[in-house]
Amino acid sequence: MARGKNALGLDIGTSSIKLVQLKESKKGIQLASFSMAPLPSEAIVDGAVMNSGAVVDTIQAMVAAQKLKNRECALSISGHSVIIKKISLPAMTPEELDESIKWEAEQYIPFDVNDVYLDYQILQTRPEQGQMDVLLVAAKKEMVDEYASVAREAGLEPVVVGIDCLTIQQGFELNYGYPPGETIVLINIGASTININVVANGLTTFTRDIAMGGNQFTEELQKQLNVSYDEAEAYKLGGERGVDAESVVPQEVERVVSAVSEQMASEIHRSLDFYMATSSEGRISRIYLSGGSAKIPALARTLENRIGVACELIDPFRGVQVDPKLFNLDYINQVRPLAAVVLGLGLRKAGDFRINLLPVKEARKRESGKQFLALMGIALLILVGVMYYWQSETEAELARIEGQNNKITAQLKEAEAKSKQIALMQAEKDELEKQKVVLDGLLEGQAGPVKMLDELSVMLTPVSDPIQKLAQEKRRWNPDWDPKRLWVMSFVESSRKLKIQGYARTNDDLAEFLHRLNTSKHFVEVRLNLSEMVELSAVPGLKLVRFDVDALALYGPADVKRLAAGDIGAAAERKKK
Repeated sequence: MARGKNALGLDIGTSSIKLVQLKESKKGIQLASFSMAPLPSEAIVDGAVMNSGAVVDTIQAMVAAQKLKNRECALSISGHSVIIKKISLPAMTPEELDESIKWEAEQYIPFDVNDVYLDYQILQTRPEQGQMDVLLVAAKKEMVDEYASVAREAGLEPVVVGIDCLTIQQGFELNYGYPPGETIVLINIGASTININVVANGLTTFTRDIAMGGNQFTEELQKQLNVSYDEAEAYKLGGERGVDAESVVPQEVERVVSAVSEQMASEIHRSLDFYMATSSEGRISRIYLSGGSAKIPALARTLENRIGVACELIDPFRGVQVDPKLFNLDYINQVRPLAAVVLGLGLRKAGDFRINLLPVKEARKRESGKQFLALMGIALLILVGVMYYWQSETEAELARIEGQNNKITAQLKEAEAKSKQIALMQAEKDELEKQKVVLDGLLEGQAGPVKMLDELSVMLTPVSDPIQKLAQEKRRWNPDWDPKRLWVMSFVESSRKLKIQGYARTNDDLAEFLHRLNTSKHFVEVRLNLSEMVELSAVPGLKLVRFDVDALALYGPADVKRLAAGDIGAAAERKKK
């Protein structure tokens, strides 16, 4: 973790705001401040800030009440504006990954890459395979800027914008650690969103956000029992406001809560079934629940019965020292499940190595530019002062100046000689860069065919998942086309030149396949050589469209540069002639 003070953890939820200040010392991590305040109804809707004035006022009141001097804060977001993907890439340096991550991200996110903030974290490297696993995170700029703007209006300075599920994971790591060889699931049940994070051997392997939450219980109780919002909130957690905890909860409440619990458990179970069907990791050993609705007993029981895995409430204060003289321990015990996100945020610091969706890298570049201009201004002022000083000198000083000018002339000649050396070094640098382009092409040549075949597999694989269909629509593909209507019988590649032969049911099927090739970044210069209707001798009466297509394969950024320079493709062929 980066040095310096911990940022204020600021969790802006749908129904409430949580604020925490942690203090790190040699004795461990201590709780310095904790507060929670409710938000008006519909101040936050589906993660969007609808009533910024109410949110700002609430934050300002909480900071003032706690008498907090620290103004740096860490925020967190979730929902459908956030995309988290674990991807595998060829092994490369951090500098090379910085340059290529935006290009790689385009094929994994269903948004325009210019409309999102990106960040990534290297999970692990696999040198024997020449690969690395990277956690790619993207969020719409509009949402990140909105939350950061609210914090600034409240007088705070956001230094981190993280992701809810990853933030909870950071707190879990502090409090529990990771059992070796085990797979655990962290489920955060907020008011409007459920965050799922599957962690295997200490690494995130699967995440998903579900548009359900505690509000479903409240709304259904209001509807079925015809009670107010406050009464429904109280019934949801097993009692009624103003009544002892041992008061009897009506059977109707239990029936409604059980029905909603079944719906939630079904959605969570479906997500975990998808993970188990697509993952090679071991079975899930335990589920940890957090969030306000995690305290509903019926929900935990229903999850255990459906999934067959033990569930327990997460304790975000487990590894944090809480002074009973400063805090009401009964209150702390009551809010433990609700504090999982804010405690994780309280562990963050400006400049730490974890996911941060604030555009801090661009800000650092701008700050460096400002510092350079300031230094240039100071240098210019010094130069003007020196010139004034020399002009005000007496004639006796002119002789000394003339001698200094002679020295300067000698230095200029020396600089001229060095300039020639620099020119030679620049020429050598240019030659090395050319060699690097060649080496990059060789490296891409190792992993390129795999990526190219993966892209072809994506083109010819039917999809049913809504997110996958949205990704195909973004690429201007027809998501309803059935790839089983086209057969590739021959796929030959030589020196980036491709020849693809096969059959299609109709010309429309062939047209969709050609369209997908033309819109892929891995295939260019696509040319149809042959398209004719033939009758197969093996199946009399069955007519298919036989096709023959030529194309050029691009393995990565180095090939793009070579294509632009005319070193491969049609331009290269013309050069040879």
